[in-house]
Amino acid sequence: MSHITTESSPSGNNPSLYALVIGVGAYERVRPLRGPANDARAVARYLQNLPDFTLNLRLLTDNEASKAALIDGFRTHLAQAGPADTILFYFAGHGAQEEADRSIWTTETDGKLECLVCHDAQTTKPWEFLLTDKELRYLIAPLSATGAHVVTLFDCCHSGDNTRAADLLTEAMAGQDVRERRLSQSAPCRPYEAFFFHNVLSAEQINEQGLEVAMPQGDHVQMAACESDESAVEVNGDGIFTKNLLTVLNAAHGDVSYRDLHNRVRQYMRFSFDQQPRVYVVGSEHDLLLNRGFLNRPLDPDTLRVSATYNTEKGWLLDVGAIHGVSDTDQLIQIQDSTGSESFPAQINKIGSDYTVLDLTDDVQSRLDKTQVYQATIQGLMMQAIRLHLINHGGPSADIADLLTRPAETTGQSLTDGVVIPEEVETNADYTLHCRYGLYYLTHPENDNQPLVRALPADEPQVVTRLTNYLRHIAQWEYLRNLRNPAATAPLLTVELARQGEQPLTLTEAHPAPIPVSFVQAAGQWTSTLTVNLTNPTDRPLYCTVLYLSRDFMAYPGFLPINCRLEPGQRVSLGLADKKSPTGRMDSIRLRLEEVIRQYNWPSSTEYFKLLITTDPLSEKTLAFFTLEALESPVVLSDLQKNKANRGGVDTDTDETEPLPEWSSQTLTLQLINPLVNTVSTEELNQMLTLPGDAARDNQLADFALGLYFETNTDASLNPTLKLRPDLRVLGITDEQRGLFADLSLALANKVARQLQNRQYRQNLVRYPDRIRIVAEGDSWFQYPFLLRDVIDYLSGVYSVFSVAAAGATLEDYLKNSEFLEAIAQVKPDFFLLSGGGNDLLGTYFTSFIRSEPIVGMDGPKRYLTDAFWTSLTGVKDRYTRILRLVEQGYPTVQVVVHGYDYVIPAGQDNRPGKMIWMGDVLTKNSITDSDERDAIVWFIVDTFNEQLRQLAETYSNVTYLDLRGTVRKTAQPADYWYDEIHPNDKGFLSVSSKYVSLITRLKNELVAPV
Repeated sequence: MSHITTESSPSGNNPSLYALVIGVGAYERVRPLRGPANDARAVARYLQNLPDFTLNLRLLTDNEASKAALIDGFRTHLAQAGPADTILFYFAGHGAQEEADRSIWTTETDGKLECLVCHDAQTTKPWEFLLTDKELRYLIAPLSATGAHVVTLFDCCHSGDNTRAADLLTEAMAGQDVRERRLSQSAPCRPYEAFFFHNVLSAEQINEQGLEVAMPQGDHVQMAACESDESAVEVNGDGIFTKNLLTVLNAAHGDVSYRDLHNRVRQYMRFSFDQQPRVYVVGSEHDLLLNRGFLNRPLDPDTLRVSATYNTEKGWLLDVGAIHGVSDTDQLIQIQDSTGSESFPAQINKIGSDYTVLDLTDDVQSRLDKTQVYQATIQGLMMQAIRLHLINHGGPSADIADLLTRPAETTGQSLTDGVVIPEEVETNADYTLHCRYGLYYLTHPENDNQPLVRALPADEPQVVTRLTNYLRHIAQWEYLRNLRNPAATAPLLTVELARQGEQPLTLTEAHPAPIPVSFVQAAGQWTSTLTVNLTNPTDRPLYCTVLYLSRDFMAYPGFLPINCRLEPGQRVSLGLADKKSPTGRMDSIRLRLEEVIRQYNWPSSTEYFKLLITTDPLSEKTLAFFTLEALESPVVLSDLQKNKANRGGVDTDTDETEPLPEWSSQTLTLQLINPLVNTVSTEELNQMLTLPGDAARDNQLADFALGLYFETNTDASLNPTLKLRPDLRVLGITDEQRGLFADLSLALANKVARQLQNRQYRQNLVRYPDRIRIVAEGDSWFQYPFLLRDVIDYLSGVYSVFSVAAAGATLEDYLKNSEFLEAIAQVKPDFFLLSGGGNDLLGTYFTSFIRSEPIVGMDGPKRYLTDAFWTSLTGVKDRYTRILRLVEQGYPTVQVVVHGYDYVIPAGQDNRPGKMIWMGDVLTKNSITDSDERDAIVWFIVDTFNEQLRQLAETYSNVTYLDLRGTVRKTAQPADYWYDEIHPNDKGFLSVSSKYVSLITRLKNELVAPV
């Protein structure tokens, strides 16, 4: 512990940064934490290395960080800031909630005040160490009034919800110390006199004037570790939020807006932890504040910071080169010293593909330390980084925790080293990277089922390296696609295009809008032709190289001789080399409908011809840079991918590329229309869904065929299943046969869905042989098709789970198929999870349970229930008994966990994402419209079922009953945690899964505990 106050010496006209940095972990009255003090010191070190501020730092850790010391830090330290300065308040430690006096704090809808937990030594009352959000608001207002830029960062949480991810994270990161930074109990309501401002601002003033007038908020930017209903965690003494925040800031050299900083940190964390940082801006200029640089540092969107290092063979190098757009023009290059207060000019000596050799004067070289890495700036540097959105559809968080930052083995560089920018908002991204059912794959944004390149198994040893190579390749392809000379906007060549059977079209713009191209069927093939003529209208020779940029990320310069010299007035046609042609080259371009486009049901694909026009020939080595081989396409039925390795002409010479001469570019964009969109044959669809007999083999096409040709059917009573999309045209069947074929395909689809879920189980067996093995049998709480992350999706991230669950299945279905017994015999699990009864009690039979008239003379919800309910309940018990007896007799050492359902909510007038309204309709038709009465009936059914299941479990030594009642939070808006009447949403299922983890952990510990 150390109380540190530092003040750096002023440097030039640098603004001052007043920072109050606090980390509290060594609590005495509440549960201690390991990491906050270290986090605070790490933040302090980061601030001390910033070159463009005069830093005034006060660092308080552990017992120094009392509530009084925190308040004093605001009043005597931060208050020194002036209008041109920046103020930073950072707090790491516990967060908490305190009961609010609703007569004063009327805006607190949940009746709670959020609090920072200061050090609690020598305190007797909670309010002596709890700083409420109202007190913090009171402290911030005068700081903002000075005109200073105010920033607050909080690595703690105040959640009172029961959506808990810490248990899941503990299992996923086995052997590591995972702790939540929050207190689980709310503190009691304090008297108003316990607020430190009570003698300045009375409760009567707040009541009379309102909070906004009596205590106005000061303009500031706040970043917090998580949303209000999530948990902030630390792992092995590192706050996850702080660690990722500093990683992003260091990678960006601090040059990042609050908006992008939030997006990147949130994206890093959301793929690994169920903890999403939030940003909150107080002030009228919301967007302006969000777009400012962190700590109000100026941002120059046209300047990118890069690194300069010393190489013993080449001398001083930049880590960017021709691939990044470095050219031989007079670009201003500056190398900054370690403090950032002085810069040194540099000139370009030679340009490599991904490095640049610099020329430095002897004086500059003598002032640089060859062991140091320096920052450098290049104005106008062209760099096409990919904005990448990440989606985890239930993959193991332990596998993907460091996906973005882990160095690839072949390059030593991570995905964020100039290749990708994590993007929080999917619609703003260039591409989306998915992790689903043990596969990584790339798509266009908001398109889950049309992969752009071949999916990669998550358990492949080189998966990170291959993903890195994919993305580096696509970044190069994107650079070529967007390659333009901003100084040459008018087209140099006249481009004339003629589609098959149409008149020629002259393109008047250098980069016109996409041109639709249709296919024509002939001899069983869908093809088209395109004629593209280029004419040099100038009075001097020009050189033209044409790059064909395909949808599979190939760059191919073969449709025109490279460095094709066009004399003034000369005209040439694009076409491949052809020995049979009199000119040695075809005079048109032949197009075909690709199987990937057809089978993956793309409406269209987009491809490009990039014309590079120069006044001097490009060098051969420069042309080699413009050649990229196609990436491997997604799997198709024939799986006969064309080998394009010989078309790229990749030069493997390791010498540097030469700089580009003066140049211009034009782009021809083709939109190839799929004439068979939403059309599939019965034979092909069944082939797509057919699984190999060998479980170790894989059919990746089945992953995507389900999403492309089926949709979730939510019309049936609480039975979410899959159905053929209604807009799908199925060849080979009549309308009368469609229903029969749909049933047949549905059986295949359900089998595929289960097989995909179990792919992750097979991967886990190899990668994590010591993980707990589980067999799961159940209904839609264990397997909800597509739309939700169900219980098994969450548990598969921390255990090896083999599932035989099926949406809509009943207990009788389990017994008929007996797949759970085969699975137990095969897997030899530690646990067998059994979920069932919901469809038996709340499904189609529910309509027979409700009386149109209640029993006269009887009180309570029982008066609405028919004898059919009690008969069905008995049947449920009998079927459970048969299942449990079978497991006990055959596998007595397997621990069985059964669960009753949470209190489901019959739908009324509220809107929930799921369309199913079953129980609500049945109750309404029987004139039961009072919401309390409706809830009471359904909850009585749930209670009765739970009690019956609990009693049954007690009769077996190997069966444990899990009570889930009250697990999924109930709010004024059911859609906050519920998808439909009986199914929670992702957040609700997270709560359920956390209870499973807690129970399995307890049972596991009891099994290994000494007798």
